[in-house]
Amino acid sequence: MSALRLSTVAGPPELCAGAPMQLRVTADLVGEPPLHTWAHGEEQKGRLDFEDLRLSTSHGKLKAEDGTIVVPNTGLDLLGRDVVVEVSSTHAPGQTGRLRLKPHFGCGVSLDFRGDHANPGTPGAAGRDGRDGRDEQSSPSYAKPGGHGVSGEPGGDGGQGGHGGHGRHVTVDIGKLRGPDDTVLVLVRIAGKNEGASRTVLVDPARGGGVVLDAGGGDGGQGGHGGIGGRGGSGGTGKPAGDGANGGPGGRGGSGGDGGDGGTVVVRYDAGHPDLQGVVQVHNPGGAGGARGSAGGGGSGGNAFSGGRQGESGSRGQEGAGAGRDGRDGPPAVPQAVPRGTLFPDAATLGLF
Repeated sequence: MSALRLSTVAGPPELCAGAPMQLRVTADLVGEPPLHTWAHGEEQKGRLDFEDLRLSTSHGKLKAEDGTIVVPNTGLDLLGRDVVVEVSSTHAPGQTGRLRLKPHFGCGVSLDFRGDHANPGTPGAAGRDGRDGRDEQSSPSYAKPGGHGVSGEPGGDGGQGGHGGHGRHVTVDIGKLRGPDDTVLVLVRIAGKNEGASRTVLVDPARGGGVVLDAGGGDGGQGGHGGIGGRGGSGGTGKPAGDGANGGPGGRGGSGGDGGDGGTVVVRYDAGHPDLQGVVQVHNPGGAGGARGSAGGGGSGGNAFSGGRQGESGSRGQEGAGAGRDGRDGPPAVPQAVPRGTLFPDAATLGLF
């Protein structure tokens, strides 16, 4: 191997912040055609194997198994910085390759501030099986009646589904700044009351970049299923034979949990740029109520020998009392125009205009 070279499968040496992109590694061989790694959708046989390569990056994460890189949109932290990727080979320790990628912000950004989806209710426990009747002699000289089986026990009731979490309450501030090569970028800063709810991203609307923020309520959990009734005990042998017992009734299904309410999202933009109103799209519907749990089936009846009565199956339990209530939609996020200095006290430091 005389050299290792890095490039992108897509072509240009740039990446869109937040979007996955596959890299291509080329190994130049002495006196032979070069070898390339495979791209998604291509035949892997006869290609350079990613398992034989070591890839590293200055930003983001790399999947070693297929050479895919993802650099999160971290806003100003990524502005004006190149992403440097390096490669080496286990078969040629002295050979390395390097690629500089210029990030851009033309991909859409999805921000998740939804409430948590709830867990389903616990299923009802199965009823305990009934005890079988005692076996006795059936010969004429020693005949005794066989013992009767014992009825199966009822199945347990399903638990109620959990309630969905409410969407988060966040404030979104939007302004403009100039990036490298005099590119006009949009700064979107999100601040929330909850832990982990603050974030800053950059988007380039000229390249199709925008933000979708979801602060919907979490869905309620489905009610737990009712437990199946226990099997009826079988009748014992004897003369006459013992009767089989009835199966236990099934348990009742649990009620569905309520959906969480949609969050409140306040959108504020630099009053000097009315075109910023449409950069952030907000979705904050209430979460769906959980479905009611299904009824448990009745246990099977116990068997009986000739002369005994066959036990009957237990009755089916009842369905859950009802589905959970749908959460309330959050209030509409109507963009508010705010003076730049009020919206961003650090506007000069950020380079906003």
